[in-house]
Amino acid sequence: MRRVLKRKSAAAALAVLVLVSATAILAPLIAPFDPLEGNLDEARMSPTRTHLFGTDEQGRDVLSRVLFGARVSLLIAIAATVLATLIGCAAGLVGGYVGGKVDMAVVAISDLTLAFPSLLLAVAITAVMGGGFHSVFLALALVGWATIARLVRGLVISLRESEYIMAARAAGCGHLRIVIRHILPNALPLIVVVTSLRVGAFVLGESSLSFLGLGLKPPAPTWGSMVSLGRDYLHSAPWMTVFPGAAIAITILAFNVVGDALRDEIDPRLKL
Repeated sequence: MRRVLKRKSAAAALAVLVLVSATAILAPLIAPFDPLEGNLDEARMSPTRTHLFGTDEQGRDVLSRVLFGARVSLLIAIAATVLATLIGCAAGLVGGYVGGKVDMAVVAISDLTLAFPSLLLAVAITAVMGGGFHSVFLALALVGWATIARLVRGLVISLRESEYIMAARAAGCGHLRIVIRHILPNALPLIVVVTSLRVGAFVLGESSLSFLGLGLKPPAPTWGSMVSLGRDYLHSAPWMTVFPGAAIAITILAFNVVGDALRDEIDPRLKL
């Protein structure tokens, strides 16, 4: 019964992610208004049939800005996840397989990265780089690679002395072939699960940086900046904060539920 409920929850979460992705891609077609065009005569208007999510302090349609904000959040999160996964997998594979000083260097650098609070480190990197799209996704990737590297390294260490790896060496397989053909496929399920969870974390990271004013520059719509702007109007116009905040929460929850379901399906120990 519990497994059936988790699968239904995962299916619902996956449907949410498909919906969020579709709205992000089709935002220019389905957004009812220009997200940058305001009308001061309609400032802080409560939700109506014309403006389903209301308007902000400049009279801009909140629904349109939420739809376009999804493009920014998902694009940055996915780009950061891809880069962090590439760096983390490369470092983990090399360190775990080669061992010795190379492994010590990977462990030292990853430990140094993990020693700092992730948001604080991302803020520092973004501030140094000047903010903006590229700064945010690079900062998130440089913060997030270490977790992936440590997980992949641990798995590689457990695999490199296994019988089939020793048999591959005895058969004359080179190191690169062993890593690509034998170790990487076994590490792939773990990488898939960690990657799915990282996307949700990076959505939160991007929103946090935008909330602090280190994301895309105004008037570009981002979920974090919308929440930040709306906090001054929580009593008079709560919809300015509620709707982008709900979008952040629902998207992160959906990614986490899907990642948890993938882990349950991939990890054989959880099926016992």
